Amino acid sequence: MKRRAAKDCTNEKGIVFSPSKRRNKTIEAKAKMGILSELLSNNLRTIFKEKRARKRQAMHKFGGEIGIKKRINEVARDIHVMDSRAWEKRTKPTDLDYVFTILIDCSGSMWGERVFNAYLAGCSTGEALQKLNLPCQIVLFNKELEEIKGFNEVLSREKYERMWGKAKSQVSGHNAGGNNDGWAIHTATNSLKGQTGKKKYLIVFSDGQPAPCHTKRQYILKNEIIRATNILKTRPIGVGIGDQGCWAVKRFYKTRVLCEDITEFPFKIVDLVSQIVGK
Repeated sequence: MKRRAAKDCTNEKGIVFSPSKRRNKTIEAKAKMGILSELLSNNLRTIFKEKRARKRQAMHKFGGEIGIKKRINEVARDIHVMDSRAWEKRTKPTDLDYVFTILIDCSGSMWGERVFNAYLAGCSTGEALQKLNLPCQIVLFNKELEEIKGFNEVLSREKYERMWGKAKSQVSGHNAGGNNDGWAIHTATNSLKGQTGKKKYLIVFSDGQPAPCHTKRQYILKNEIIRATNILKTRPIGVGIGDQGCWAVKRFYKTRVLCEDITEFPFKIVDLVSQIVGK
């Protein structure tokens, strides 16, 4: 008996896709997300190990141990023992009190490889930070906001994988006609402000110019970036996807990452988060 062929589907934008393509994308997401998550978490573990290590500094007038090389150098310069600064003290571990919010543009222009790679970057980052007990919120935005991961929410790999369906439905749904960057940043800033972490970072994935709907036009992107900087004490980081996204991000964000090659986007985010934590 012949198996019935799966029927193709058409989304609201008139783009035809088949169930087999959806399944292939899910399999690809599962494989790539695991690789990216492990890559970032391993990078961060190395950085954390170094930052948490207590080092010895020989620049003190008293301490637990004396730095032999430093003292020999002082003797050669005829520095009296009472004036010595060769005593060593152990440094305190670096504070690792980070909190992240990732905003993912889900307007209609993000359809296809753009939203797929943005999803991979956001969810693999969320999973990697979760492994290290660092709070990370992930929010999709267009005309509306949809939080798909809370700051301290612990999700399984399967739940991260199912987020692909949410991202895809947002890009093809009735809310995809707008791109309310300013309002999204305003709302995310208020949410981040209420978190207890000392180092708060807002990362915005976007592929073009802000196109706010009429009810959100008072949230001007340039003004909201300045407001977020003043409140969070860190600049929002704009990440441009594709040519138009890079152009728009260069125009509005002082701190930015440009990614014209869409397939390289998830790896750029892994490098970005590693650099933030490695400062």
